[in-house]
Amino acid sequence: MLKLVKSVVFSFVLASILAISAPVWAASNANPTVKAASPSANSIQTAERVVKLLGNLLSRAQIPFHGELRLTQKHGFHAEAFFGSPGYIELGESYANQLTDGELTFVISHELAHLLSDHQARLVDAYDKKKSAGLSVAAQSDLTRLAVLQRDLELDADRIGAVWTIRAGFSAADAASALERAYGAAQQVLGTHPALKVRTSALLSAR
Repeated sequence: MLKLVKSVVFSFVLASILAISAPVWAASNANPTVKAASPSANSIQTAERVVKLLGNLLSRAQIPFHGELRLTQKHGFHAEAFFGSPGYIELGESYANQLTDGELTFVISHELAHLLSDHQARLVDAYDKKKSAGLSVAAQSDLTRLAVLQRDLELDADRIGAVWTIRAGFSAADAASALERAYGAAQQVLGTHPALKVRTSALLSAR
């Protein structure tokens, strides 16, 4: 998931470090790290699981990620890519614990795809072009066009994430079920994300 700041621009300001005393682990030879949500036994157990899955994903899918994955204690569906140098992923601990290994691998893959495909740059470029053309970014038509672009970027992250999930030893069905859990009874999550049926249909056709 990618967030818009003031409904237009992706957030790329680094968030504050979640828990200074929380343990940090290296995930693989690529040197990304996983930061636990807290020093509690449950948080450490979740972080250790994420370390294993992230290391497997980076190795088998040959993903050049050198950033950090931060587990948080935020509730509900929470997975987000934050841009920067090199950028990081934030993932809700309770959400991670609801997912199977394959589903969690896809969620991580999806957020990595946002970072490594530099989706922020594509949205900001579209925003800047509208400004230079003299269009008001507050106008509903302009916001709608940007929302359409962001939905396209979500589908792109789904496509890449599904390929990486399969390379990591799981399946497109794991990717689809991860989205089904995230959407729950709703068929739409925010105006910037495609409908569930659109996303799962595309995922199940992944190879």
